[in-house]
Amino acid sequence: MSAVVVIKKDGREEAFSIDKIRRQIHKAVDKTGVNPLELESMLRFTKTKYKTSEIQDIVIETGKNKISKEQPEYNLVTGRLSMNNLYNEIWKNIRISVENWEDIIEYLCRNGYYKKDIIQYLKKLPKKTKKRVTQLILSENYDFNMLFSQVEVLKTKYLIKHKNGFIEYPVIADIANALLLSEGNDVHFFKMFYYIHFQYISLATPFKRNLRRPNGNTGSCFIGEVGDSLSSIFKTHSDIG
Repeated sequence: MSAVVVIKKDGREEAFSIDKIRRQIHKAVDKTGVNPLELESMLRFTKTKYKTSEIQDIVIETGKNKISKEQPEYNLVTGRLSMNNLYNEIWKNIRISVENWEDIIEYLCRNGYYKKDIIQYLKKLPKKTKKRVTQLILSENYDFNMLFSQVEVLKTKYLIKHKNGFIEYPVIADIANALLLSEGNDVHFFKMFYYIHFQYISLATPFKRNLRRPNGNTGSCFIGEVGDSLSSIFKTHSDIG
């Protein structure tokens, strides 16, 4: 292990330290029943030089390979490891930490990734509500309680990215959608944000993906059943309306 060298983004090389990975693993297994030493002991490094991203991939892949019917808790552990990796990528791309969520929303609006309306709704919120959102992000952020499969779906279908990778924390997308759905109404906003973020309600895919994006298509398909009579046709269309 001591012979492994890490290649930093700027090309510098430094000796590999298990301590950084150990801290990540301990956070990931918190309250899951998984022994952190078990996951750490399964890590295998077969080369002498690795990029930082490659080491992260090895940790995540190791956890992913442990997910099974007999050990479902590894789905959450690996989800946390993957989310931590995603957060690091986002921070490197925008250089704004998640607790500074107002700055992130302004950045995404200013650069055309979000609808401009979001800024106007954000300005309508009182300081006490903004403070509650910040406290919730720092203390109960549900982003780190998602299963690995959920994190993968977020990355492949919903989160915004640019040429260098992802630029939107999942919780920020929830805030932006809640602002739009509540039109900046203080009480409605916080309830909507809370229910969306903690997955008490689930937005339809077009809303979850496109609601906050400029010119995003929020049309959603559904199946209706119509009887073979004129009255049924009119009644069904009336119900749909």
